[in-house]
Parts: sequence; structure tokens; C-alpha cells
Amino acid sequence: MAGRRHGVPLRVTEKGYEPADEVGRKQHAKMKTGTLVRADIARSRSVAQHARYWSILAAVVTHCPGNWRTPEALHEALKVATGRVEIVQLVNGRLIKIPQSTSFDAMGQDDWQIYHDAAMRVIEDEILEGEMGVDELLAHADGAGGSRDSNAAEAIVAAGQWGG
Repeated sequence: MAGRRHGVPLRVTEKGYEPADEVGRKQHAKMKTGTLVRADIARSRSVAQHARYWSILAAVVTHCPGNWRTPEALHEALKVATGRVEIVQLVNGRLIKIPQSTSFDAMGQDDWQIYHDAAMRVIEDEILEGEMGVDELLAHADGAGGSRDSNAAEAIVAAGQWGG
């Protein structure tokens, strides 16, 4: 069985593509001129958007104590709520939903954007029930640093948005 292949980020240039990092340059140097390679062209994921997403999840977990223990648990619930699931048949015949991966390798920016937008609608409509809009939530998360480890929840509470 062949080993797992890893993607190499490429930068678009006027003449085509070039490796965007040292790993890619090393891979490229191993190949002879004229060698055919296969590439799946996909836009890179936005790291800033990804960090902001996790900051928002942390804020929601703080706002809704008892519903989800961690942002990761909320993330799994959002994948199911947005239909990012696979149906798996157990050995006893029972069908269950298993959340799909949203990792950088599993999902490009375009698919991530669709998932992100759907997850934000679920948060706004079904979790926050109109108490705060996603745009306002995003603004507060951005103001708190927009990272998964930021103090977004505390910043939102301090701003008087969710009580205290």
C-alpha cells in the first residue's frame, strides 16, 4: 500500500506555480525537468478566519454553560447540525451520524466558507436565538484577539453583551 501523500503549498506566479515553502522546494528539487505531477488546486484556508471561528466557539461555550463542555464539543455538534456527517452502519445494523473532518487537509477554503457560514447561522438562530447577531459576535471575537486561546468570552461579558 502506498504511503500517504502530503500536499505542498504552491504560489501562483506569472509563469505558473512555484513551491511556497522549504518542504516544497526540496520536493521540487528531487524531480527531473519535464516530470509530470498531479496537483489538486485549491485556495489555502484562512488561518485568521479559522482562529476567529474557535474564538467564537469559546465565547458560546462560556455563554451557554452546561450545553457543551468545550469548544471542541460544540464544533462536533455544529458539524452534525450543518449536515457535515457520514452515515455509518454499526455491526448491529443501527445507522448513526459521524461528523466529517473539517481539517485543513480535508476541507479547502471554499468548502470551509460554506461550513463556516452555516455554523454561524446555527449559532445565531438556534443557540443565541437572536440575543446577539453573528456580526456582533465576530466583532467581539476579533476585538479579543481572534485566536482560539484568546479571552473572547471574557471580553464579550466585560462589554456587557451577555450579562455577567
